[in-house]
Amino acid sequence: MRSPPTPTPTRTRAHTHTHTHTHTQKILNKSTFKLHERCSNNQAEQVAILRALEQIQNLQLAEDTEKIAVVNTDSKVTLDALQNRNKHYTLVESIRKN
Repeated sequence: MRSPPTPTPTRTRAHTHTHTHTHTQKILNKSTFKLHERCSNNQAEQVAILRALEQIQNLQLAEDTEKIAVVNTDSKVTLDALQNRNKHYTLVESIRKN
């Protein structure tokens, strides 16, 4: 199994962005992560999904506020990997756990 790419302060070509919105589309969090230049587009998509899920989990909302999340992606590769339980890529497994 490959190690997941980690954000790095070095100069890279691959970037991923996440935004966390409320139901009224107010942006609660906006993040940009620099990934290693050898990170594939699919890995960047998976890191973005994973970071978005982590940000949603860490939202500090009133106790009576229900958390409903919608994560949008156009990554067919990632969606297919998530649905195929025979795929055990490190990032895909991390997304499943979240």
